Amino acid sequence: MATPDRLAEAWLRAERAPRRTFLADRLGELGYGRACARVRRMAGLFRRWGLRPGDRVLLASREDRSTAVLFLALLRCGLTAVLLDPDTGPDRARRLIALSGPEACLVERGLIEAWGLAGRERVLALVPEAAGGFLDRLRERPGTDPDAYPGCLAGLAPETLPEHLDPQADAYVMFTSGTLSDPKGVRITHRGLWDHLGTLGRVYGLQADSVLFNNLILSHADGINQGPLLAFLHGVPVVRPFPFQLQTMEAMLDAVYRHRVSHLIAVPTMLALLERHCTGRRDALRTRDFRLVVSCGGPLEEDLWRRFEATFGVPVLNLYGLTETVNGGLFAGPEAATRRPGTVGRPVDCEARIVAQDGRICAAGEPGEIQLRGSLVMAGYLNAPEATARALGAEGWLRTGDLGLREADGCYRVLGRIKALIIRGGFNVHPEEVSEALLAHPGVLEAVTFGLPDPVWGEQVASAVVAPGLDEASLAAFARTRLEGQKVPSRILFLDTLPRGRSGKVILEAVRAQAEAALRQASPGERGGATLEAAVLAEAARCFRVPVAILDLGSSPRSRPEWDSMTHLELVAGLEARFGIALSPGDILGLETLGDAVRIAAERGAAP
Repeated sequence: MATPDRLAEAWLRAERAPRRTFLADRLGELGYGRACARVRRMAGLFRRWGLRPGDRVLLASREDRSTAVLFLALLRCGLTAVLLDPDTGPDRARRLIALSGPEACLVERGLIEAWGLAGRERVLALVPEAAGGFLDRLRERPGTDPDAYPGCLAGLAPETLPEHLDPQADAYVMFTSGTLSDPKGVRITHRGLWDHLGTLGRVYGLQADSVLFNNLILSHADGINQGPLLAFLHGVPVVRPFPFQLQTMEAMLDAVYRHRVSHLIAVPTMLALLERHCTGRRDALRTRDFRLVVSCGGPLEEDLWRRFEATFGVPVLNLYGLTETVNGGLFAGPEAATRRPGTVGRPVDCEARIVAQDGRICAAGEPGEIQLRGSLVMAGYLNAPEATARALGAEGWLRTGDLGLREADGCYRVLGRIKALIIRGGFNVHPEEVSEALLAHPGVLEAVTFGLPDPVWGEQVASAVVAPGLDEASLAAFARTRLEGQKVPSRILFLDTLPRGRSGKVILEAVRAQAEAALRQASPGERGGATLEAAVLAEAARCFRVPVAILDLGSSPRSRPEWDSMTHLELVAGLEARFGIALSPGDILGLETLGDAVRIAAERGAAP
């Protein structure tokens, strides 16, 4: 079946089943009929703006419903969606916008000024949508502001949609992490996108009664593609009631039961936290409807894989892929032949090979670079022919930058990374981008960033700097103004000089060894104090990267901007490691202030 026909067939099915749920989110349920009606009305706006197939349109929103519908509208109208994380810093956002050259912008109202979009033509502000009552859910009454989305829908007439889409045209552009001077916009074609989503549906065994649960961030490939787009292509619901946080883990398991979920899409960090903190809910996934957990976005350790399956009694599929391959390429499971814990299985609908440094194809058991080829591979990097040539070569084999080997039975195993990429809780972090942000501080003379092993996150971001007179708290606060939260270093090591070889290049392994030694030999000020209260405050200061003097037992997420969902996870893990205790889901829900942390630690028998 030709690629455009996949989307056309899915569209016809959606319009013929208007009452079927497409998206279940914080606002309630959005049916396929209302979603399609919104797409047709947005097509009217695109026509009014004079947009043509192939034009690029920027999309950035924290609202799940807005992102899902607008992304679908752009694809269905043959426009190229440029999806940007709304937490992207202003400097980087302006650079990426200049590189992508969008003809129109659909962005949160608060980003228009920050990203330099004020005064531009064809800019639509996106505002949060309020949950409506029963009558509002029966009719299309999305908002009140006619100059912003979704309120503008009321003044738009439904438009006829294109009959044909060019399968080789760009469906979307998604930027990988990188420096301001070297950003990479991955171009995924319609053929690559819809063919691969068809493969995912077949491998996962999606059926008419399937229900997906995917609350990964929609500005990333695993969130948008394996959530709303995968659901739309196969005509099934996708459930996204709230973001994943420690406080919502049990509610997430309840939602799996309530919505009769069949497939859970998650990153390894989520599986580690569920296995660690929800052992009292061992039967939560053992329902008549539930079929499969899909682990994606980073390496799944063999021990975690086995523990999760033993704890919850459900099968886990391990997916390997990159932003450059839509989502996947290699699958370990669900079939017995490929379900090999510790491996990434075998390629499906693509080719894979292991290549030595000299270009020779490696034999079974011999390590080399994993390379992939097929329709799922990107068309190239946006406006970057040299980077595209380096990544794809003349024959279209994608150089993944991952070191691996092919075992005798045909299953592939990832051994590490050739390229210096840090994967923190499913987020890809390029160390150069972090170092660049730190070097923007006038007091930082040198900086280098690298990953350190972490039992929960997979890796943590660490930086070593030469910055006389600065401290970790102030430098982390500076980095937070330029980086998304998941990219801010968890650890900053201050050195008098960075160790270098004879060529002048920084010896990264020597720096990493110093950082690991510093973690093992934390000073008394970092490890705690004479009292339990002092120890908890010190641990919180370390997790939040702030001076302990600005914290007190009343400190909470409302009073401390550094206390976000990411650092909350770090605080829980830090308290458990520091005091040798295990926090229950009830403890995590009750952890609203640092005073609560002291109380919980005391109840668990912690000592300073």
